[in-house]
Amino acid sequence: MKELANLAYRDTTAENREYWKSELSQALREIQQVYDDKLQGIKNEMETFYNVKVQEYKTGSARQNLESVHVKEENTRTKKQLTDLRQKLADAENAKSGLERMNAELLRELEDARREWDMEKAEMRQEIADLRASLEQSISELQTVLDTKLSLELEIAAYRKLLEGEESRIGLRNAVDQVMTSESSSMSGGGGGSGGGGGGGSGGGYGGSSSSSYQYSSSSRSGVEQSASSVMRGEVQAKTTYQRSAKGNVSIQETDLGGKMVTIENTGRKDEMLGGWKLRRNVHDGKGGSKDYVFSFPSDYVLNARQTIKIGVRGNPGHLTYEGDSWGTGSTVNTSLCDGSGVEKAMHIQKTQYQS
Repeated sequence: MKELANLAYRDTTAENREYWKSELSQALREIQQVYDDKLQGIKNEMETFYNVKVQEYKTGSARQNLESVHVKEENTRTKKQLTDLRQKLADAENAKSGLERMNAELLRELEDARREWDMEKAEMRQEIADLRASLEQSISELQTVLDTKLSLELEIAAYRKLLEGEESRIGLRNAVDQVMTSESSSMSGGGGGSGGGGGGGSGGGYGGSSSSSYQYSSSSRSGVEQSASSVMRGEVQAKTTYQRSAKGNVSIQETDLGGKMVTIENTGRKDEMLGGWKLRRNVHDGKGGSKDYVFSFPSDYVLNARQTIKIGVRGNPGHLTYEGDSWGTGSTVNTSLCDGSGVEKAMHIQKTQYQS
């Protein structure tokens, strides 16, 4: 442009000046057009960029508004939940305090009840111990009295037999009968005795002969069975009672009075394994002495359902044999059946009393 302007100034002709002037104007117009086009392009780009940014700002603002509303709603809901939780926490703390007080009261009541129960249990145990001691002492005293009574009755019976034999031997029976008859006639007109001179009377106290009769009766009530035998003419009556019990289906059904046999019974509907069980028998002779007898069942022995077995002695065998001559006899016989652990499963007690 400067070169064109210099050429135009150096050329002094009017025609050349007009030419260069028109050329210069054309160049300026072209430059102006180029600048205008560039400016329009820049303007269009700026408008597009501005519109895009405005749209982005509008979109971002709407999104931020939505997020802000959502955050506000969430904040409000959270505050409400926090308030509710605080109220529930306060209620829970109050309930906890009440439960703790109730628990403390219940613990105190439980402790008091335990102390009272311990005291009552101790008193009951002491009372049971005292009663057991008293019972054992009474049983011991009663057993001593019964054994002494039995021994004395046996001695009295023996002396009476000796007196009867002595009287018969020396011929004093008739004299005694005559005296008793005359005394009874003088006192009651002959109604004192039940027998004459040869027959002997129970009212006079001496038997006329050694003949005797045997009576047997048995009854069962509450697991107790009794039998009695009496010698009517011999002035001595022997009464035997027995009691039995069982913890289970196996029981002691019967024991021979002569000590020759013991019978075991299975009353259940299934077989019972008796391997390792023991049959114990404790015999008191009535004079303060006692003896034990023990029989052990074979390790594989089974007692079938609703069956009985007899355990006899040598010379009197049963299903099983006890290696002894007798099971023992006496005034008091305690027979028990124990399992392999020593627990008593059945019991049989036999007592014999002699009365004149």
